Amino acid sequence: MQQFDERVAALEALAASPDSHSAYVAASVALTLDLANASGNERLAQIMLSLARQSSRYTQVALSRPQRRKESARNWRSVVKALAANRTIEASLAMEKLVDDARREAVKTLESGETASKRSTT
Repeated sequence: MQQFDERVAALEALAASPDSHSAYVAASVALTLDLANASGNERLAQIMLSLARQSSRYTQVALSRPQRRKESARNWRSVVKALAANRTIEASLAMEKLVDDARREAVKTLESGETASKRSTT
């Protein structure tokens, strides 16, 4: 678990930098995939890789604001802390929050962009 703790510390450092968007997204996706691989469940790892590829654009959008990256890093800290304490339900809930927060941010951002482009064409 120490390696994951160190990876979250790196995410926290990246989140503190306003210019870290691409590096943060790459590190966050890599951490997701590494956690899936560490589970020992090959099928889960394959599914997570597929989902990461399919949702790449939305991940980029969801983590575009520095504040969202800070929130994401806090969520990651909760996930890894719960896993280290073998609190699987807490870890699961923290991971759900991580994903749901990203989903909401992506939807909000895309809808606001869609609204702005609709206004400019009318």
